[in-house]
Amino acid sequence: MLRFSRPPPTWRPRATWRPRALRSRTSCRSGERARPPSPAAYVRSAAVVSSYPPGQAAYKEGDSVTVRVTFSEPVSLTGVGAGGANEARVLLSVGSADRTWTRAAVLASPTSASATMDLAYTVQAGDSDADGVAIAGGLVLSGTAAVKDADGHGALPSFDAVADDPGARVVTAYAAVPAPTSGEGPRGSTPRACPRRKHASHRQTPHVSM
Repeated sequence: MLRFSRPPPTWRPRATWRPRALRSRTSCRSGERARPPSPAAYVRSAAVVSSYPPGQAAYKEGDSVTVRVTFSEPVSLTGVGAGGANEARVLLSVGSADRTWTRAAVLASPTSASATMDLAYTVQAGDSDADGVAIAGGLVLSGTAAVKDADGHGALPSFDAVADDPGARVVTAYAAVPAPTSGEGPRGSTPRACPRRKHASHRQTPHVSM
């Protein structure tokens, strides 16, 4: 009886085990290695970048204050429009320790492929801040507004609050006069005496008997 001997098995090196997360993923069509997901874009900084109008030492009523938000990579603002329902906002703190107003720097126009986003706040009558405007943390997106990177991923809108900026003081004519308290006139004003009413003197006419 004839016996056929098997050929010796071919020795192959054993593959080195690697975690699944580190294994290379190859596209069957292109043969290129798939790009790992990139981290989401985030806000690097936020600051007031506008300057006072010529001849002024502070912003006045009607002046525009520009707040620039800088991202870690180019982003696009979509889904915005006029009307206030769909827009991007940065909240500002305007005032002093005694009284503070919350204002908003707004951007309602779409932007594309830019690492910076400029939002505008118009000074209103009564706004006053001798120490400078402060920026609250976070970019507020209302309605359908969205900030996305080049791959369509949503950006992280949060950032730390920014303290008072001495270069962004606000003084308006209305705020220069303190609001009167109940029952009092403006501070520093001299009370005006009420004029006395003049009463007509009634002289009695002597009665003459006939």
